[in-house]
Amino acid sequence: MTWISGPKPTNCPTCGGALGEDRKSIAETLSEIWDGMLGLFRPRWRSSNPDVRKAAVRKLTDQVLLARIGRYDSEWSVQAVAVETLTDEAALEEFIKNDSALIGGHLGGVAAKRLRELREPKG
Repeated sequence: MTWISGPKPTNCPTCGGALGEDRKSIAETLSEIWDGMLGLFRPRWRSSNPDVRKAAVRKLTDQVLLARIGRYDSEWSVQAVAVETLTDEAALEEFIKNDSALIGGHLGGVAAKRLRELREPKG
């Protein structure tokens, strides 16, 4: 579009959106919308927010998934919550056995405490 007279507008006269370098491409806008829609279907334990992940992990019962989160989550606090939620004694023993390889050995202590809780007689 060629402007015949006057300064080139900085905002779209129809919608008021920015023109020029500040304007997002349609592809970028659609990509953001798509990512937002996919976020609606993403499990909460995969959230980018560690607090949301911790709350979601506390509700999980899948022992394989809990063990995987305990090993591979990017946040130590989320890993610890996953280990504290485990009830599979074999998985907890693996955390204790491989203690030195996991976050400086801290998860082994969490796993040992959880294993003691599970093995304590109730009552």
